[in-house]
Amino acid sequence: MQGIGIEASSGGEQYLSPKSTPQEQKQKVNIKSCRAGSAEVGIGLPSLQSPNLQSPSLQSPSKSPPETRLSTAATELPLRVYSKICLKLNIRSVFYSDFRMLGEKVGLSRDEVVFLGQQVNPTDHILRKWSSSGQATVKKLMDILAEEGLERNDVIEILKDWVYQEHCS
Repeated sequence: MQGIGIEASSGGEQYLSPKSTPQEQKQKVNIKSCRAGSAEVGIGLPSLQSPNLQSPSLQSPSKSPPETRLSTAATELPLRVYSKICLKLNIRSVFYSDFRMLGEKVGLSRDEVVFLGQQVNPTDHILRKWSSSGQATVKKLMDILAEEGLERNDVIEILKDWVYQEHCS
C-alpha cells in the first residue's frame, strides 16, 4: 500500500499526494481552510491540468485583495459561492425578486427570461448569458442585486463574505 505525503506547490498551497508514480501524483487533492469550521476540497483532474482547459470556478478561492475579487467575472466565483447564489435566486418570489428580475436587470428580454425560467438552474443560465457580454463582474452583480425591485441583501451578503473574507494563511 502506498503512503500519503504532504507536498507544497510553488504557490504555497499544500497537497496530499500519494508517494508513488508521477501518474498517480496527477490526482492531487488540494485542501484549503480559510475560516474556522470550513474547508474546501478540490481534485485536480489530469484533463484540467492544461491552462486553457482549467475551470476557475472549480478551483479553491485565491489569496487576492478585495479589489481583484470585485472585478472577478460572476461565473468565475468559487463553486460553493456560485451555487449558493443560484440556489437563492432560483426560488421564485411573489414579488419577482428572483432570477426573473435579475434577467431583466442584466438586459435580457422577457421572452428570454421566461424561456430560461424553464431550465433546471435559471440563474446559472442568466449569469452565463450575461457573462458573454463581458460586463458580468462581482461588483456589477452586487450593484444589480441592490437595485430597487430586486433588493436581495441576502445574496449580496454571500458575495461580500467571499470578497472580504480573511485571506488564507
